[in-house]
Amino acid sequence: MSRSRRQLGSLLAAVVVVAAALLAAFQVQRDSAVSAGRNAASVATLLAAQLDMETGVRGFTNTGREEFLAPYLSGQSSYEQVSVLVANATAGDATTMRLAAAEDSVARAL
Repeated sequence: MSRSRRQLGSLLAAVVVVAAALLAAFQVQRDSAVSAGRNAASVATLLAAQLDMETGVRGFTNTGREEFLAPYLSGQSSYEQVSVLVANATAGDATTMRLAAAEDSVARAL
């Protein structure tokens, strides 16, 4: 009887260890998914800001009227705020940082 209890205890301990490992893996994956969602939203906001800046430049260039600069100024403000979030999110990933820096230099040239 004591041998079967030991086996049952060992089996129970193994199940607990596997369950804890699965829970930890799930939490890591969930955190990664949440982080990726935030990063995607930041990048979408960044692209929208760039589009606003381009729209403002195009409107002003075509008409010469300063009221068409409003989207440019709004986009520039949004871009400055969100670019910090994107830079922080890409810290540590050399390829993404290089691409983000190239995108930033193009946006600042507008």
